[in-house]
Amino acid sequence: YEKNIKPIFGLGVGPDGKIYGSSKPAVLFSFDPATDRFDDLLAVSPHKAGQVYRKVASGGKVYMGSYTHAMFHVYDPAKPDERTRTIGSIGGGQDRPVDMMAAKDGSIYIASFPGYGRVDGALTVFHPESERFENFVGIVPGHSLNAVALDESRERAYVGTSNIRGVGTEPLESDAIVAEWDLKNHRVLRTVQPVPGEKVISGLIALPDGTLCGLTAGGHWFGIDPQTFAVRFVESLGGPAPSHTRLVLNPEADAIYGMAGRKIWRASIASPEKVEMLDRYSAPGRNVYYGVETDSRGRLYFADGRDLVRWTP
Repeated sequence: YEKNIKPIFGLGVGPDGKIYGSSKPAVLFSFDPATDRFDDLLAVSPHKAGQVYRKVASGGKVYMGSYTHAMFHVYDPAKPDERTRTIGSIGGGQDRPVDMMAAKDGSIYIASFPGYGRVDGALTVFHPESERFENFVGIVPGHSLNAVALDESRERAYVGTSNIRGVGTEPLESDAIVAEWDLKNHRVLRTVQPVPGEKVISGLIALPDGTLCGLTAGGHWFGIDPQTFAVRFVESLGGPAPSHTRLVLNPEADAIYGMAGRKIWRASIASPEKVEMLDRYSAPGRNVYYGVETDSRGRLYFADGRDLVRWTP
């Protein structure tokens, strides 16, 4: 008899450098890259959370959003015996906070899918000090928001959309869109459809020179010029991206890392259109569902079913 081990649903890096993950329904764990130690955090996992998506560090704590009703939670690694505290729903009629990114001031930007019967996703800003949520619903009308990236030096946030909307609604026929959001004036400045035929933007990343790069669910890697907001390049990676994609920036190695079609790939920060396939994950029978995160030594982590996998460059 083999006990029923749940698959890993989401990953994130904590303020202590540990990799935090969760199953579905939500049971948390941590992995310390320095000691290779796993800790089962069942006792401190959030109450009644179905699926915990992205996890981000801010102010020495781990923040996470979950389905249903887009609930937001906080875990303090300095108090390992205290249960994860539920702050409340992010609001705005949202249901799935699928991607998050922390800003330098500690605020957290959240991209989300709408609730049952709704069609407009939201960009939400969470302020940890006041634990207040600011909702900007429908900034790309009719689309869910699936990915978020920040370029604070230019006072911009970027969101990538999905055609999959709230449960009970029909998928949108329109191709996926990338929108540029003015952090100061709270409005969309420009939009573009980077890859015709693609319905989901899986991940976004803003490079130091302002170039915005992204990955589609179908495995296309694209770059957008920050001045004109025109598509600069589109490259096929030869396979679909994981359902929940992260893109890792490593300036010391002049590298952006990602996954597609069970392959780990690298693009150059200086010339992001130059893509190199590095390695293929060959474990049989399962799809890579969640990738990638990184530790302080530049090693990559992704989830394959119930396994946490580490790849060393």
